[in-house]
Amino acid sequence: MDTKTGEFLSKGLSIYLELLRTLHNFQKHIQDRARDALRSRQKELSDALGSPLIATIEDYESHDDTKAWVAVQAQCPAPLGSLYLGVLWELRDDGTPAQIAVATLDAGAAQRRAKLLRCATEMTLASGFTVVHGGWNEVQMRTDLGPEEMPLLESKLGAILDEWSRFFQKVGGLRSL
Repeated sequence: MDTKTGEFLSKGLSIYLELLRTLHNFQKHIQDRARDALRSRQKELSDALGSPLIATIEDYESHDDTKAWVAVQAQCPAPLGSLYLGVLWELRDDGTPAQIAVATLDAGAAQRRAKLLRCATEMTLASGFTVVHGGWNEVQMRTDLGPEEMPLLESKLGAILDEWSRFFQKVGGLRSL
């Protein structure tokens, strides 16, 4: 084993537990802010959908080689799937990292996803939020998040939820889907 690898492993051994605790606390902070934002806007979002969100809000985290999620997950009424609210880290096309405040809605079906994506994109152009196909049948409403904005995470996430509420009010709730 070369010297550099040995030093890396030795250092990692001595700080591993501290890093895990720090990472867990960071994730918990994000999830608490997201949960607070969702709870404070749950009634408005449920009213806009025309059906209540399921009351259970669970922690969610996921990662792979190109992105990482720290969020909360709430079950939406049928025909939608889950709503995810939190922070997404991903690599842009040019390879630079991005931190994004995001609310992802599982549309449940490709046809519904296409309609949500089209309507939400048209409506949010003036809001400063970006709407994208988030994979599978997901539609994401998102905005970049700089390090200086982390203290405002709850209000940024809340503003995205407010935009989803305005969207569903405008299109007539779930009945329109």
